Amino acid sequence: MVRLRAAIKDQAPERIVNSEAALDATLDEASAEARAAGKLNIVLLTAPNRDWLSIVVGGEETVVGYNYGHGDPPYYVSAGQAQTDDPVMTAYVGLEHHTEFPRRWVVALALGRQAAREFLVTGKRPESIAWTEA
Repeated sequence: MVRLRAAIKDQAPERIVNSEAALDATLDEASAEARAAGKLNIVLLTAPNRDWLSIVVGGEETVVGYNYGHGDPPYYVSAGQAQTDDPVMTAYVGLEHHTEFPRRWVVALALGRQAAREFLVTGKRPESIAWTEA
């Protein structure tokens, strides 16, 4: 298991997540805050090697992203069932920064959370989810 840094809210300190219970609690809290704010939140989870996973919380669906710490391509996003871009999913990084995702990247929240747990265990791009290059 790796020690992840979790960024939940803009201008708030990052949290350290080093257990499945801590990850679940962090995602649950971020989801509750998003629902209270009436918008979806994008939580960023960063591994020690600076690779990071993003996950949309606050609803029943999510978009999961994966980027390497070096910042160069390829960039990955979850591959959903839809073949269209509409309707887009609108979410906010840290509940502040507006982002839109095409419908083809949307997957069930349970699948996204499974990918987040795998990232916590390995610190690498999860294999439990289908990816496409963004």
